[in-house]
This record gives sequence, structure tokens and C-alpha cells, in this order.
Amino acid sequence: MAWSSPSTWVAGAVLTAAQLNAQVRDNLLALYSGTGWVDATYASGYQTQGTRQAKSTVKGKTVSLDGLITKTSGSFPTSAATVIATLPVGHRPPDTKRFACGQSALQLANIAVASNGEVSIITSSSAPTYVSLDGITFELD
Repeated sequence: MAWSSPSTWVAGAVLTAAQLNAQVRDNLLALYSGTGWVDATYASGYQTQGTRQAKSTVKGKTVSLDGLITKTSGSFPTSAATVIATLPVGHRPPDTKRFACGQSALQLANIAVASNGEVSIITSSSAPTYVSLDGITFELD
């Protein structure tokens, strides 16, 4: 169901089942059923690790990320922020959010998600072969 702008009713108005369904039921479904998973766009030199496509979903005002990202060749750069993917419009935070995420080197990497949708990674001195976006969530406002 798609969201529809709520109506304003006046006192004494008689509402039909169709109006209530469109204004209440359908809008609640739009809020709580989410967008479904939408694939992120990889930056040049990055791709899916195995079958775990980087993706995001929105449920209500909460965005969740999932998937594994790897380099097309070699390892991630260390100690410098590098853009690895971009989230679609509507799945982006109002300001930059930072997270700790798992990586193949059994250490944590820092992930930043910017308001323009860019997902960046800052790794430690060990160069991982992939990073996980699993469990990253943030609010849209």
C-alpha cells in the first residue's frame, strides 16, 4: 500500500468504509510494512561478497542495512575514509551516522552513512577482504 495524504474532516461528516480504509488502514500498512529491500549502488572497485548484496529497507522511520561488501580486487585501504556504496533516496539519514561493523579480519571497522547516502569505511591497520552491514539501523529524523 502506498501512503496517501490524510484528509481533514469536519464535525458531523459521515465517513464511509472506503474513506476509513484509505485514510487509516492503508496508511498504517504503508507505515509498518516497509519498502522492501532496495539494493545499494556500489562505488567503483566494490561489489557483493558472495550472495549478500548490500541493501536497505525502511519500516516506519527506521532504516536497516544488510549485506557484505568486498573489493573487486585486493583489500580495503587502511586508515582512510573510503566510499564503498550509496543508499537510495529515502533511505538516507538527516546527518552523518557512525557505526562499528564486523569485517573479515575479525576486528571492527568504522562505517559512516552520510546524508547524501554515501556509505564510507575506515578500517584498522589490518586490511579486511570484506565488511558487513548487518545490524546497522538508524532513524530518518
